[in-house]
Amino acid sequence: MRDAGCSFRKSRLLPLLLLSSLALTQCRAEDIWGVPLREARQRLGRGDASFLRAAREDALREASRLGPGSPYYLSFWAEQGGDPAQAQALLTLQWERGGGRWKEEAALALLAGLAARGQWTEAERQAHRFLPALRSPELRRKCERALAEALYWQRKDAELLPWLDRLADPGDDELELFRAAASCRLSAPDWPERFRELFYRRKVSGLHPRAYSFLLLEERLGSFLPVEAAFFGAKAALAEGRAAEALPGLEASLPGLPPALRAALVPEAAGAFLQAGEFARGARFIASLAEDADAHEWTGRLARRAGDLPAAAAAFRRVARDSADPFQRDRASWFLLDLARDRSAEDFLSELEGQTWADPSYFADLIEQETSAMVARRQWALLGGLR
Repeated sequence: MRDAGCSFRKSRLLPLLLLSSLALTQCRAEDIWGVPLREARQRLGRGDASFLRAAREDALREASRLGPGSPYYLSFWAEQGGDPAQAQALLTLQWERGGGRWKEEAALALLAGLAARGQWTEAERQAHRFLPALRSPELRRKCERALAEALYWQRKDAELLPWLDRLADPGDDELELFRAAASCRLSAPDWPERFRELFYRRKVSGLHPRAYSFLLLEERLGSFLPVEAAFFGAKAALAEGRAAEALPGLEASLPGLPPALRAALVPEAAGAFLQAGEFARGARFIASLAEDADAHEWTGRLARRAGDLPAAAAAFRRVARDSADPFQRDRASWFLLDLARDRSAEDFLSELEGQTWADPSYFADLIEQETSAMVARRQWALLGGLR
């Protein structure tokens, strides 16, 4: 429900939205909550909503007179002002007496509030109540998503899995966590593979500590090989910003994984060493795994950061020679030129000689910098070598 409640929390837009509502409606009264309409517009424009501070039933009725979506918008102010009960009452008013998009948005905001408070039983009940009335496919899907989350937290796994089949979304990693956990609790045959998919194929995110904690709490981590369990723990640590703590798990697990999977995980492992500031250690480890151009490139990057320039140059040279990706070869050639430039202008020209590039513009900045440096040093003879 985090996406469903996003707009509900954007209270900084309140003055503009309320002003729009006031401008569009043909209000039948000359004042709102006892404040002249002109003054109300002015005060709302300044961000002053204090005159709306009322939770009486007649005040809720008054809100609907501002415009078709005003109870929904006013709920932002009530929530920001620390009055969630009034916010819920205004949203309920919008749902029960409103229509169109604002009625549907109010339903999603009500569900978001229930989710934020962990009221999953009520969230499930309300989601079932709202679904038949939602006409927008987008909002209907968000309501179904909210229902799936409510079922997950109530451990209603047999009911949850059919909803997950309907909600299949490759971009929603949390649904994969729901599916893995529900499958595990139901002892489905494929549940371990669901967790492998989550840890090995999904980028590091806040879901990984949750998934790892689930396996620990359910005492299911022992269902995996030690190298797998070590990697799961390392990925959870990475997601929590504990890169240094993740390194031993990566070093213990990656060598024992299948080659194709190990190669796919090299960028993530290299990133962990970079985050931890363990450049030399990382260069040695990635070099021990080196089986393709990606691994050699990361070895070079780490060695360069560690100050081991000969090792960095050797790694980049292998990439420039062997990679099947022309743009990766360009990237490696750029690094080789940059390393040579740090040594001397003569080395730069020597490295430059014989290079061929897929995208010459990629090197323009480096060559312009070196040209300027040669001019400043009055190296006219060497400058001719750049023609």
